[in-house]
Amino acid sequence: MRARGLRGPIVVVGAGPAGALTAIYLARKGCDVTVYEARPDIRRAAVPAGRSINLALATRGIVPLVDVGVIGRVDAITIPMRGRMIHAGDSSPPALQPYGTHAHEVIHSVSRRGLNAILLDAAEVTGRVDISFESSVRAVDLRAGTLAVAGPDGARTHRAVRHPLRRRRGRFGGPPGRRRRQRGHCRGQLAGPQLQGVGDTPRRRRWLPARPPRTAHLATAGVDADRSRQP
Repeated sequence: MRARGLRGPIVVVGAGPAGALTAIYLARKGCDVTVYEARPDIRRAAVPAGRSINLALATRGIVPLVDVGVIGRVDAITIPMRGRMIHAGDSSPPALQPYGTHAHEVIHSVSRRGLNAILLDAAEVTGRVDISFESSVRAVDLRAGTLAVAGPDGARTHRAVRHPLRRRRGRFGGPPGRRRRQRGHCRGQLAGPQLQGVGDTPRRRRWLPARPPRTAHLATAGVDADRSRQP
């Protein structure tokens, strides 16, 4: 990440693992960062796990954790996963399918909440990151450089994405999800070509028979009953 052009105040929407890690990198480059998170602080409140309870860390995820100096704390809460158990549709016993070709090639399971808490701590330690929890961004005006934020009391206030003294225009970073409100607000304000995903495509479980003459196949117990069921 280059520091050129990133000296103004920066707003990051979302204090999940990606948002917290982004804030750490920006703070290390000398930026003052404000993070808005709609949920309560997961370190102090019971927050539903959401999409998943655990994450799987491979090299791509481990490298930035080493870079920002938190790998020691993260390593203490990880469990190595050497492969996946394959349950065939016949009476044969389950078999382990390794993730790699060598014994040391594993991925690491880590608690999403635990990883997130470590990154939030590291972001605050920089002294340049201010995290506002229970603060939901409702609207974005890129031209004016403002955000409409609903705080814990429900009141909407406008936060200027601009340094109050130096008049420097700030930067705004938000979650990449196609359904995110911030993405929708920004799309109509940006010049140039834009890409947007197609409509909802339901995920389905499909049965893929092995190609002859192979006899091995991957299957999941009970998959036949779920062929047409959508999650």
